[in-house]
Amino acid sequence: MRRRVPIRASVAVVLTLLVGLSACKPERPTGKIDQAPLLVAKPETTRDWVVATVGNRDITFGELQDVLDSLPVFARMRYQSLERRRDFLEAYVQYVVLALAAESEGYGKDPVVLERLKGDLVDRFLQERVDLKVQTTDIPDAAVRAWYDGHPFEFKAPARKRISQIVLKDRALGETIAFRVRRTIETLGDGNREAFVTFVNQFSTDAATKDRGGDLGLFPRLGDEPAGVPEAVVAAVSTLDGLFQVSGLIEAPDGFHVLFVSGMVPAIDETLDQARPAIVERLMGVARDQLRAALVADLSGRVGVKVNPDVAAAVVAEVKAAAAKPRAADSEAAPSAIGGAR
Repeated sequence: MRRRVPIRASVAVVLTLLVGLSACKPERPTGKIDQAPLLVAKPETTRDWVVATVGNRDITFGELQDVLDSLPVFARMRYQSLERRRDFLEAYVQYVVLALAAESEGYGKDPVVLERLKGDLVDRFLQERVDLKVQTTDIPDAAVRAWYDGHPFEFKAPARKRISQIVLKDRALGETIAFRVRRTIETLGDGNREAFVTFVNQFSTDAATKDRGGDLGLFPRLGDEPAGVPEAVVAAVSTLDGLFQVSGLIEAPDGFHVLFVSGMVPAIDETLDQARPAIVERLMGVARDQLRAALVADLSGRVGVKVNPDVAAAVVAEVKAAAAKPRAADSEAAPSAIGGAR
């Protein structure tokens, strides 16, 4: 029979053991934790020590240490002191109490819970079978250099503005809307982007940008990026230099435009060495995606997967139709934002 240690005494012992390492670590931290033995007794004995009991559920020293070890290194470093280790134990006991209560009330069979559990299972499976196999050392310097040279505007680019627009067919209405938009933006704080989108949803006649809240993307365009708008609009964009600035009415072959600076992106100027960590992480992501795809293809071939193309096409059509419907919140909010302009 396993020796039961009184809870209060065992908690004190465990906290002392858990914090013992901080007293003997070097002055300059190495970034690694728990490299020295935590205790003199045999590990298999101490792992079985019961530090707390919740109903019929024992919480052992080994379980507590495993949970702590699973945290990121910087999170673990926050629990070096005796007081913080005590907080960690109390928080974990509370977590177990809540988990047991939820399980006793049937939440463990709830479809939402089971679906999240499947998601966690998939994440854990992919992490151990694929993600952990991709290391930074797997990315050669030549691949990093090739990415840097092949994507110059990711690392060197001028300051840019994100521009949104309203397009109207009638000049008189355009002048009214331009005035109303400017007055509305001047009186609002952080909500001005949403206010402009409200005007777009109610008045803009350009279907392509209307679906994106009027967004035209970043200016100036880089490299061979197409302007995508008339020259008169490009010229007007160059005169806008302030965040949330609204243009006057701009006449162009496709109608009358009202422009809005919805965001500002600072200039970028990174050397290869500065960009290297981000590039390595990007390439590791590409490698993981390739390995995941290969794994899924292999597993699918083993179990056999069949997709009904007719049903799949119907689902895609239904999703597109739902996305094309105007949101009720947009249609209800529009009149109050534009002050009744018609």
